[in-house]
Amino acid sequence: MAALVAITFVDVVGRQFGYPIAFAFEFTKVCVGAMFYVGLPLVTLRREHICVDLVPIRAGAASGIIVAVFVDLLSAALIAVAATQLWAQAQTLEMFNTVMMFTRWPIAPMVRVMAVLAGLTALICLIQGVARALPKRNDNTPESPV
Repeated sequence: MAALVAITFVDVVGRQFGYPIAFAFEFTKVCVGAMFYVGLPLVTLRREHICVDLVPIRAGAASGIIVAVFVDLLSAALIAVAATQLWAQAQTLEMFNTVMMFTRWPIAPMVRVMAVLAGLTALICLIQGVARALPKRNDNTPESPV
């Protein structure tokens, strides 16, 4: 984030004097993509997504648990589709040896990392959905003597 701010600041100031940074746009794209895909599994793991309840359902009720499990599993499926599409896109970019204009960085490895992080996010959603579906274990029961 600090590198993104620094490059943007230097580029904007440089433009005022006729000396913009040529690779600033490419660097910004890479940084924003990296921030999104690195943060996605972490936000999903902590369940810190922004949620909008269109239909009020109590979270503890059976219907609330069913809806939450459905949403987790649907999210896992949709993110898995996105991960496979990213992986396919990375293969196409690698096949054509696509690079960025100014930095000449290959794009395929970055898209592969995005695909892996999206896949990890789908796995997290799947695990969370299954964990919600399983009955809770009561930890207040006394342990049986061994």
